Amino acid sequence: MGQDDTPRRGRGRAGDEPVPLGSLSRGGPPVPLGTETCASCGSTSLTRLSMVLGDGTAVVFVSCHRCEHKGWYPTDGDGTPLTREDVLSRSGKKA
Repeated sequence: MGQDDTPRRGRGRAGDEPVPLGSLSRGGPPVPLGTETCASCGSTSLTRLSMVLGDGTAVVFVSCHRCEHKGWYPTDGDGTPLTREDVLSRSGKKA
């Protein structure tokens, strides 16, 4: 509520539909190749975060709950993780 007890307006533009949030506990879209299990220990207890790097490459960052192995996988790739150098070079802003 505002100072005069009137409801505050939400952020965003009038008429914008709210975007549904994902879930950490429910299944979502199919996972990219190479991210079904941990590449190091084989565990299926993984955290997956989808994002887009600075150069426009869509990736999934995967972190294993069991052994803490981490990797970056292109969503349209063959299951081969990107190297750290690849991720860093693709993350910089282009002039």
